[in-house]
Amino acid sequence: VPEPPKPAIVKPKPVPKPEIIKKESDAVVETKKEIKSEPEPEIIEPQIQTETEEKSEIETSSQTAIKEKKENFLPFYKVEKRPEFIHKANLQYPIQAKKRKIEGTVIIEADIDSKGILRKINIAKSAGFGFDEAASKMISESTFKPAYSEGKPVAVRMRFTIVFKL
Repeated sequence: VPEPPKPAIVKPKPVPKPEIIKKESDAVVETKKEIKSEPEPEIIEPQIQTETEEKSEIETSSQTAIKEKKENFLPFYKVEKRPEFIHKANLQYPIQAKKRKIEGTVIIEADIDSKGILRKINIAKSAGFGFDEAASKMISESTFKPAYSEGKPVAVRMRFTIVFKL
């Protein structure tokens, strides 16, 4: 009985080592893998700007600067007049905490912009048992008058202490 032929042993092709490129300017070493593909042709279109396009670019950059300025939320203790509630939403006591007769205190930091719009909520002190969610919901459903500093409306980071007591 003839023996079946032994399978040929195939050695895997060696993986090419990455090429090391050194930048002299900042002495950073980067690795670059070889990619076998044909370079795509670069298409350069002439750029002609009209006067209105230039104006819109200027307006966009100034609007960006304004947005960046609005992101500076002053601490609540640095403003002359703190934000006030226009509408204060109802605070719902968490059902599970009520059943277990648990009380708690949540401290929330809220960013309110110069128009009185709530932008961000952060829980500075958590109480668990659903208190955090209830406090966040109450603040997010409320509306505010802006804070004032030097007679002008300003963005402020306000701190709210919400006490849940039976």
